[in-house]
Amino acid sequence: DLAIDIIRYNHRSMQGEIELKKKILISLGSELEPKRKELQVLNKQLSEDIFFMLNNMNLRHNNRSKKDMCKYKEYVAKMTKARLEKWYDELYQMMLLAFLLLDNVDRTENVKELKEKIIGG
Repeated sequence: DLAIDIIRYNHRSMQGEIELKKKILISLGSELEPKRKELQVLNKQLSEDIFFMLNNMNLRHNNRSKKDMCKYKEYVAKMTKARLEKWYDELYQMMLLAFLLLDNVDRTENVKELKEKIIGG
């Protein structure tokens, strides 16, 4: 499902489909959540930025409605849909980077072992 969501999200072909983008970003966020501590170690700023945006950019919470003032963010509420969508596209890129960084942990170890075999052999 993760791979399908990553492939489905396309800035151009999905332009204007903010609700579909939102759904995919929430899904990707759910996949990242259990890996949050590991991501924090790899890139603290990226981790903080991703989860800040998930929680404050009208994705996980309704940040555009004054009905829940605890979650309401005036700046987000005043954003045009086009501006909000641009930030969704940026968040998507950041999440891709996060998944790549997490996958690279094993890859780095494998390359280290390969180097040892080549140099040691």
